[in-house]
Formats: sequence, structure tokens, C-alpha cells
Amino acid sequence: MRLAGKVALVTGAGTGIGAAVARRFATEGASLVVTGRRREPLAAVAEEAGARIVQGDVSDSAHVEEAVATAVGELGGLDVVVNNAGIGGRNWKRVLDVNLTGAHAMAKTALPHLAERGGAIVNIASVSGFVAFAGGSAYTVSKAGLVMLTKNLALDYGPRGVRVNAVCPGWVRTEMGDESMDEVAGAQGISRDEAYALMARHVPLRREGRPEEIAAACLFLASDEATFVTGAALVVDGGALTVDVAMVDWPA
Repeated sequence: MRLAGKVALVTGAGTGIGAAVARRFATEGASLVVTGRRREPLAAVAEEAGARIVQGDVSDSAHVEEAVATAVGELGGLDVVVNNAGIGGRNWKRVLDVNLTGAHAMAKTALPHLAERGGAIVNIASVSGFVAFAGGSAYTVSKAGLVMLTKNLALDYGPRGVRVNAVCPGWVRTEMGDESMDEVAGAQGISRDEAYALMARHVPLRREGRPEEIAAACLFLASDEATFVTGAALVVDGGALTVDVAMVDWPA
């Protein structure tokens, strides 16, 4: 088991990518603390993964401190932090408070403990940290900032033995993804599944991702298989960023 004996903290772990990460890490031997705003989905994941729950919002500094203290105090230390908590929307302050400032606060609080054990941080960014979409300024800026935060933390804490990497998913079928697809579906007069297919029509693999596929990338970066990987932004998007959208209608 690749995380045997390690303690991991996963934020936003109640659903989607965070829940998949918690489950995968548990099967690989990690002891877990899971956080999130809604207790009911967290409880289901915690029961399956044998995890401690710390309910709360990563934009709340007291919650961040409690989550890290629970890992260190109840599980004996901290080896891995997965900053997955994130939201969409157009509220600039709220989106940046959760997606970027919350991840920074969690990293800052955890880093002294991670440095004691040669630990790792995995930040869940997005392909939207590299490309823009209409009306997405708050989200894209938050994810671009998270990619650069990853690089800076890798630089600053590499000498102390801490690795910091990001995973950048494309469209993934999650609760948040479903909400976005429902907006597309409503605008286009199509079903949710048809909306996913529409958004993936130019993706080389012609489909959306699964949370378990993102969890697998997180596992690699958190494990000792990636001991010489830091400051990386691993894109997991079915090939979407390889496509020049201005040329998709060019004759083959």
C-alpha cells in the first residue's frame, strides 16, 4: 500500500473529487482527516474511509487550524494535504477566499508539520488556470493563482523536504460538474448527459473525466513514487488543452 503509515488531510471531501481522493487514500493505507461544509456527505465518506471529520469552511482560519490540529493531535502527525475545497460562481471575493486563500491558509498551517515528516501538498487546480471562459474571471483567476502558489511553495519549502504539486482536471462528472452541465442543458434545451457530450466534443478522448481518475493522479503525487516531483501542474483533462479551438474546423 502506497500510503501505509501516512496521515492525510483532504479538504472538500464530502463529494466528487475530494470524496474519491479520501476513498482511494484509505485503500492505500492512509489515516485520514476529511473536511467540508456539509456534515451528511462527509459522514458517509468518513464511515467508508475510517476518517475523522472536521466540519467547516476553509475560508475560516479557525476551521483550518482545527483540521490540522486534529490530524496532528489525534493521528500523530501530518504527511499529506490535498487542497480540494473549491467553488464556482462570479462572486470574486467568495471564490478567491475559498479556492485560493483557503488553500494558502491550509498550506501555511500544515507546512511546519509536513516539514517534520518530508510531506507533500497536492492542490486541486483546473485547466481553467491556463485558459479563460466567458464570465469565469473569479474562477479562472483563483485556479491560475493556485497553480502559481503551488510553484512558489515548492520553491520555498523544497529545501525543507516538502513537495508541492497541483492536479489540473478538465471536465469531471461531479456534483459541481453536474450543476454546470445543467446550466448548459437548460440553455441548449438538451439533457445533462448531452451537455457533457457537447462540452467534450473536441476533447481527444471525447468524454468527461471520472473523480477516481483524478484521485489516481493525486495518489501518485502524494506517494513515494513521486519523490522527485515538485512544483508540477499535472493536467488530467482527456487531452483538452492539446486542442487549438481556433482550428477545430480546419480540414484534416
